[in-house]
Amino acid sequence: MNHNRHGMAMVYLVAALALGAIGAGMFINQVLQAQAAVKEMLEEFVRIEIPGSAEITIDRPGLWTIYIEHPPTQVRETRIRPESLVCSVMNMATGEPLAITDLLAGEPTVDPSLFAKQLADPEETTPDVYVYELPDRAGHGSWQFRVQEPTTVLISATVDHAEPMVRDLNLAVGTGSFRALLSGWSGLYGAAAILTITMTGATMLLVIGYMRTTRDVTPRSEMPKPPAATA
Repeated sequence: MNHNRHGMAMVYLVAALALGAIGAGMFINQVLQAQAAVKEMLEEFVRIEIPGSAEITIDRPGLWTIYIEHPPTQVRETRIRPESLVCSVMNMATGEPLAITDLLAGEPTVDPSLFAKQLADPEETTPDVYVYELPDRAGHGSWQFRVQEPTTVLISATVDHAEPMVRDLNLAVGTGSFRALLSGWSGLYGAAAILTITMTGATMLLVIGYMRTTRDVTPRSEMPKPPAATA
């Protein structure tokens, strides 16, 4: 009987370890895929010197972000932008400027007391400032513009050279959302969900195995005999 219990315990232990290993492997794979997707997106960005301009062919409509890139800093700073830096976007097909949203000027547009009362969501009143880091550069979102159909745009940046840090900055333009890449089943959220589910399953296997192999089982030979039948 003890031998059977030991064998059953090993079965549950091996199953739990296998499930945990599968979950850890899937988690690592998901993280690496998300990192590769972010790296690929960053490599597709169009870089523009400051001051300078560049024509960008937009092949798909949607929201585009203009980032400010700068050398990496020890303390992450999301609001590095010269006061004299001005950016404009012109639709080359129509010759008209496109409206751009200043991400660094976003301020709540409702009474702050509503946040405490959970009657307003700060995330919906203040634009997101996307931040990324590369080995040699770091960047943060500064402006956004939207195009309704494929076109070519001219993005221009002017600045006063007398301001400090200007020579260390450049613009990077791209589409895509870091949040979309990192959320969902194909991103980090999915990886965390997979790891949680598999680790929970492994823990349950260990608990079930422990309960089934340690419960009191009296051998049949030692069970008390039923009382003799009486006439």
